[in-house]
Amino acid sequence: MTSLGIDIGATKIAAGVVDRQGVVLSRAEIPTQAVNSEMLAKQLEELIRSVASGYKFESVGIGSAGPINIESGSISPVNIPLWRNFPIVKEIREVCETKNVTLMGDVVASVYGESKCGNARSAINVLGLVVSTGIGGGLVINGEVHNGSTFNAGFIGHTSIAGTSIECECGGIGCLEAISSGPSMVKLARANGLHLSENAQFEEVADAAREGNQIALDAIYVGVDALAMAAANASALLDLDCIVLGGGVAESGDIFWKPLDEAFARRKKHNTFLAVKEISPCALGRNAGIIGAALYSLKE
Repeated sequence: MTSLGIDIGATKIAAGVVDRQGVVLSRAEIPTQAVNSEMLAKQLEELIRSVASGYKFESVGIGSAGPINIESGSISPVNIPLWRNFPIVKEIREVCETKNVTLMGDVVASVYGESKCGNARSAINVLGLVVSTGIGGGLVINGEVHNGSTFNAGFIGHTSIAGTSIECECGGIGCLEAISSGPSMVKLARANGLHLSENAQFEEVADAAREGNQIALDAIYVGVDALAMAAANASALLDLDCIVLGGGVAESGDIFWKPLDEAFARRKKHNTFLAVKEISPCALGRNAGIIGAALYSLKE
């Protein structure tokens, strides 16, 4: 038995055929770039056809950046302005010629995958975080996906961080995403005088930090400190026993993880009741969302 998993994010859209054990049998991805909604939908269709060729699958699971609306089957990702109230479930049903299509948040899909096959397998209450172009979150509570009243539970990137007044692209003030996402750390480093290429990505800041550039190091420190604050707050509020973190920024290695670990340890130093001892990297890497969405669709 197999399923098709689709992971829709601001940087990339990935798809893969997954078996019941969480093994990815076929996978491909495309950058989330198009001049209009129709073109992006067409690119998604071509991606699905290339990945699914030669396979029969009984369900399709979609994990998408939010906000999402499970009842209407539509998505309006903050960082994909081309898609507003886009009927993704209807689109996928037509492309895949099946009615068995489920929709969930992209980070919810990732954390569900980690809870079944990754670093959260032994946990009951889990927060999953993805740090990339934006910051997303998802929850597994009492071993089950927790969607919340509007299907956007865990939307931690748009919670406010104390002491900040940075305006976020969503229109809010002091959002975690406006401080700790890859583009936000690039923006801060540039504003403080770091010379970067015109279309610099976070890895350029990370490279400068590895060479000892203090501006780059400070920008990363500001980002991970806010991230640690949000993670510690969530841990205390929800009595979590595991936090897993993935995404492109998290793939930068020690230059990101070492200050994050130190910041989280400081935040929880006096809160000895917290069950979470550290923030763990996602074991499934870039396949977490595909695997989670696919397995969840088989469950449903």
